[in-house]
Amino acid sequence: MAKMAYKVLHVIKSSFILSLEILVSILLSTLIVPLGLIFALINELIRFGVSVILRIQHGSKISLAPEGADNIWAYKKTNNARTCLSLLFCAKEIDMEQHRKLYMSRVINHTTKHGRKPYNKLRKILITRCGYHCHKQDENFDIKNHVIVYPGTDENDMIVGESQLMNDILPTLFNDMDESKPQWEEVVIQRFKKESSSAPCSIRIFRYHHGLMDGASNLLLWTACMTEDQGASFPYPVNPLMESAKISKCQRFLYDLSCVILGAFTMVKSIINAGRLRSRFVTRNYTGKRHFGWSESISVDVLRKIKNTCKASVPSMLATAMGGAFRKLNDKFPHAIYGNPEEIIIGLVSALVPYPNHDLRNQFTVVHFPVNTGSMENLNTSSHIQRLHVINQNMAKVGRDPMVYLNYFMFKYFGRFPSWLIQSMMENGGLPVVFSNVPMSTEIVEFWGNPVITAAGWPPLLTNTGLGIVTMRYADHMRFCAVADEACLSSEAVDYFLKQVSIELKELAEECSAFETVIHKSDSIIMASNDLVLNSYTNPKDINISTVTMDFRRGSIVPSQIIDVIE
Repeated sequence: MAKMAYKVLHVIKSSFILSLEILVSILLSTLIVPLGLIFALINELIRFGVSVILRIQHGSKISLAPEGADNIWAYKKTNNARTCLSLLFCAKEIDMEQHRKLYMSRVINHTTKHGRKPYNKLRKILITRCGYHCHKQDENFDIKNHVIVYPGTDENDMIVGESQLMNDILPTLFNDMDESKPQWEEVVIQRFKKESSSAPCSIRIFRYHHGLMDGASNLLLWTACMTEDQGASFPYPVNPLMESAKISKCQRFLYDLSCVILGAFTMVKSIINAGRLRSRFVTRNYTGKRHFGWSESISVDVLRKIKNTCKASVPSMLATAMGGAFRKLNDKFPHAIYGNPEEIIIGLVSALVPYPNHDLRNQFTVVHFPVNTGSMENLNTSSHIQRLHVINQNMAKVGRDPMVYLNYFMFKYFGRFPSWLIQSMMENGGLPVVFSNVPMSTEIVEFWGNPVITAAGWPPLLTNTGLGIVTMRYADHMRFCAVADEACLSSEAVDYFLKQVSIELKELAEECSAFETVIHKSDSIIMASNDLVLNSYTNPKDINISTVTMDFRRGSIVPSQIIDVIE
C-alpha cells in the first residue's frame, strides 16, 4: 500500500509540474514569438538592402552567406578554434600531382546529374562585409594552395612519429586560417609511423573552417567524390542521406506539438542552467595552447559484447565509459572547480538526418546531456551496469527533448543576423565538453584506390568549451580522440583520460559478460534505449516517442526490436 501511495503521489506531482511548465511556456511564447518574428522581418529587410549594395559594388564576387547554421560558427573568441580536423591513414604514399588533379576533377568541379556543383563553396572565402557574414569568390583559386605536403616532411628519409603528430603538427593545423584563400586544406604527410606499428603509412589531414560544413558533410564529400560508385555501395553504419527510422504520424505530431508548447520555456530554462554551470572545462582564461591525444584501437567486439547483454545504444556505452574516466581524471588531476562530482554536463552532438543532398552544410544539433561519473557514494550508479542503465534511460529521453530541434532552429535563426549580434549571443554560450560519435564505415574502404587503414577526427573548441571528444568507428575498431585547452587539461591529463576511458569501456564489457553468465532469479535490470540515437544521428521529424525495453531475468528475456548498427 505504501509503495502504491508513493507512486500515485509521484504521478500527481509530475503532472502538476508538467502543467505548470506548459502554462509558463505558453505565457513566454506569447511574449517571445511575436518579438522574434518582428526582429526577423526587420533583419531580412536589412539583408535585402545589404545584398543590393554588395551586388552594385562587387557584382557576383561577394554575396551574403545564406545559411544561418553556417554563419553561427564564424563566431570568433580569443583563443578559441573554429577548425575541424579529419584524418585518413592510408596504406600507400600519395602522388601529389595526381592527387591535386583528382581534387580538381572529382571534388571542386564535381557535377551532379542535375548539373549542380555541390562543392562550389570550397572556392569561396568566408569574410565579413557590411556587418554580415559573406562569401567571397576566390578569383585566384589554385589547388596547389590547398592540397599540400606538410612543410618539412617531404624528404625521402623523413618519417613522422606519433608524438610529433600530436604535439606539433595537429596543434599547428588546428589554428584558424586567414582570409587570403578559402579556409580549407588537405595536408599530406607521406610517411607516418605509430610506435606500435611495423610499417609506415601516409596521412591525409583534411582541415576546414566549421562554417563550411559539419562532419557528416565531410563524410559525404569523401564517399561521393573518392569512391568508384560515388558512395552508392559505401558501407555506412548510418547513411546521412537516408532516414534513420519510420514513425507514425501521431508520434511526429506529438513531438512537433511539444516543440511548440514547451519551446519557449525549454530555451529559457537552458539559458538559466548554462549560466549556473560550473566545470573545470569552463574558464575565462583559455590559453590557445591545445593538447591532442587518441586512445588505443578498441575492437568493435567490446561494444558488441555490451549490446548483446544490455541492448543499450552505442552513445550510452561510450558516455558511460567517459563518465568513469572523468571521475578518475578528477581524482588523479584535481581542479579547484568541480561542479557536481556525481555528473558532468556534455554537449551531445547529433546530425539531423536525412541530409537533402551532398551540398556542404551544417545540419546538426547540440543537446545538454548529464553523464554520471559513478561516484562510490551513490549506490544507484556505483557499478558500470547501473551507470549504463541510468545514462541509457536519459539518452532515450533525448529523442523527446524539444531542444533537439530548437537548438538547430536557433543556429539557423540567429545566424542570419549581423555578425556583432552573433558575437554577443555566443560570447557565454557553449558547453564544457563536446562529444560527437562518428560511425564512418563498417568495412575497410579505399579512397581513390588507396586503402584506408584507420581514421580519426578532432572537433573545434568553440565558445566555453575546454574539451572536445570524437569517437571514430572504422571497420572492426574504434577509438576516442580528444583535444583540450591547456587551461583545463595538461598533455599528461589528456593521455590519462584517454587511457582510462578505454579501460572503463572494457570493464563495462567484462561486467556485462559476468552479469550475463551469473544471473540470479531475483536479479533484474531494465535497459531502455531509443533506436534513433544509436549513432548520434537523429531526424527532427522522426522522433520516436516510445522506447525499447529489455528485461533480464534468469530464463526470461523479453525480445525487442532495435537497430543494431554495430554489425
